[in-house]
Parts: sequence; structure tokens; C-alpha cells
Amino acid sequence: MKIPSKLLRSAMFCQGNKDVRFYLNGVHIKNKHVEATNGHVAVRMTMEKSCRKDVIVNIKSKIPAAAVNTILMLKGETIAKHYDMFENLISVSVIELIDGNFPNIDKVIKKEIEPVSQIGVNPSYVGMWAKMFKEPYPSAKMVFNGSMGAIKITATNINTNHEYGNPIFIVMPTRITG
Repeated sequence: MKIPSKLLRSAMFCQGNKDVRFYLNGVHIKNKHVEATNGHVAVRMTMEKSCRKDVIVNIKSKIPAAAVNTILMLKGETIAKHYDMFENLISVSVIELIDGNFPNIDKVIKKEIEPVSQIGVNPSYVGMWAKMFKEPYPSAKMVFNGSMGAIKITATNINTNHEYGNPIFIVMPTRITG
């Protein structure tokens, strides 16, 4: 299964880390989507080519910055092979296949938009956008779904949309006290 490395790299920002909900500790690859969530934030990006397999993988090391494509070897010894732009193998990572049902991210975003007077959000989560989608100015549009609904963030930059498969980043709100 060949996947653009930048999509995996960006998704790994949002995956859980030692979460008791074990299925959140990896990147979900299904059809044309690469997605990940830790329960507080989620990201979904679209790939050009569709994958036949629905799988959750935990890549056990960082993907090199020079990696352009990653091939996931899912039979036998489960590894990820990272290739540069000249199709040279530059790194190999051990991957863990995670058995479980990945949450349906579509259910987080409401279809109707409710008016918002104020909303609480962890600013470090919103700041993840610039780290995941490395552009000189990764501008974004935010859609608020009520004071307790998820915030949907999408790219306004055509380059970000093209390079990262029209990313959708979801940030769950926090409680407002006081």
C-alpha cells in the first residue's frame, strides 16, 4: 500500500499516544482517506489513489523529512518503507497493525450550524494546523458548530489543499468556566 509520506506525517500529529482506546493509537487508512484522532483533535486527508484495505497502523518511528512516499508492508513482517523523490529507499520503520473499529469522524460535525456567542478551545490544538501542513502561510477557515460542537478547520490555500488532499481538521471544544 503506497501512501504519500506527508499525509502519514500530518496524521501522526493527531493520533493517540498510549490511549486506553487502543484504536486511537494509530493512523486509519480507508478507501481514499488517511485519518487520525486522539479524541480531542482529528484530521482527514484525501489520497489520489484508493486503497482496498481498511487498516489502522501505528508507525513506531518518525517518518524522515526527505520521505516522499511510504509503502506499508502489511503481510508477514509489518514494516513501512520510506522512499525519497528519486525512489531511493531511505528508511524502514516497524509498524503495528491495530485491530479495532476506528470512530466515524463524520459524526463529529453537525450538519446544521448553530449560532455561537463564545466557545472554549485549547489554543495548542488550533496551533497544530501550522505544524501539520507546512506551508509558508497555512491559512485556514474555521466553522463553529455551536458552543459545544466541534470546530471544523479547512485550508484556504490551494497549495495546501492540493498537497495534503483537502485536509479537514477537527478540534473539540473545552468547557467554559466562570
